[in-house]
Amino acid sequence: MLEAWQQERWDLVGKEFGLLGPPPSDNQLAGQARELYRDLELTSFELLHVKADAPAVQLVDVSLEVNGQVKEVQLRWLLVDPDILQVGLPGQGGVWKLCPYGPFSNLLVKNNSQGS
Repeated sequence: MLEAWQQERWDLVGKEFGLLGPPPSDNQLAGQARELYRDLELTSFELLHVKADAPAVQLVDVSLEVNGQVKEVQLRWLLVDPDILQVGLPGQGGVWKLCPYGPFSNLLVKNNSQGS
């Protein structure tokens, strides 16, 4: 997702959005990704840490250089079962999706008071 954002591949960014319920079309997702991220130029990124927060939740700490500023943020990935359009169960298949997916949540500084 981060490489796609850096390359402004909005179609690939949109496919990572964790949406529950009936999915929008690929074109709608690409348009939504473009609207959310196009003014945020991602110059570089570094993966810092991955933590299993729950069986269907992975927290990924990353350092992002966006619009010339470096920010440490936390991306939350949920295991989603696309067949029943809800959070999936480990061992039952599914796909990992970014949730929440908007930059307003992702570009908030990571809460350093959380336990590691």
